[in-house]
Amino acid sequence: MNHSLLSVSARFSATGHATSGQPHTGHAHRVAPAARPMQARRLLPTLMLAALLPLSAQAAQPGVSAPATTQGTAPSAPVQLAQATTAPATAQKPATQAAATDQAPLDTLAGLNLPVFGGKTLDIEALKGKPVVINFWATWCPPCIREMPDLANLARELGDDATIIGIAADSEPHVQKFTEKTPGIDFPLLMAGYKALNLSKQWGNEKGGLPFTVVLDAQGQIHWRHSGALDIEALRSMLKSGDLH
Repeated sequence: MNHSLLSVSARFSATGHATSGQPHTGHAHRVAPAARPMQARRLLPTLMLAALLPLSAQAAQPGVSAPATTQGTAPSAPVQLAQATTAPATAQKPATQAAATDQAPLDTLAGLNLPVFGGKTLDIEALKGKPVVINFWATWCPPCIREMPDLANLARELGDDATIIGIAADSEPHVQKFTEKTPGIDFPLLMAGYKALNLSKQWGNEKGGLPFTVVLDAQGQIHWRHSGALDIEALRSMLKSGDLH
């Protein structure tokens, strides 16, 4: 019976003698001459090297790498995107003009004919010729509701020199509950609902976050815009500086 050299090497015992690897049947088995175990042992390293060569060649190919192991490595953390609803105000910078629409913001606002909360009225045309602050907000936005009392105080302080308007991305019942819990919010609140998002994007709110604030100069053009919580003192200084007239 002929066996391949690889089969012979695999059947070596710990003492170096060859066995048939078949059950004993009572018949004599053919064995190799005494000199062959030594020859096979000499060939065994060659066989092992031949078996390893394809693996080493594969590893040397460009783009081929060893399988990755997860032992001892931590899973990558999910990327957290910055939200405008939680980001505090930082630097206050003048805004460039919004490129999404050529229509003046107050004309756009007048065309929407949004209802004013509490059954009040607002003459948009009467706002022209003086600075206007437009703040997009919602009752479900924590930084929005935190700054509403400060905006109300600033509106009373400014009087007729400037106007502050809130545009609610919310429903009237929710705004009603908020104003009952937070008295003194007496500047105009326009009810925009889902329209608020598209409107704010027209005026530069690229991420669509809240709060979002724009300041119009006396000519009705966007002078400044900001995503996130306001620095009320910086806003007050801007409105009183005279740069908006």
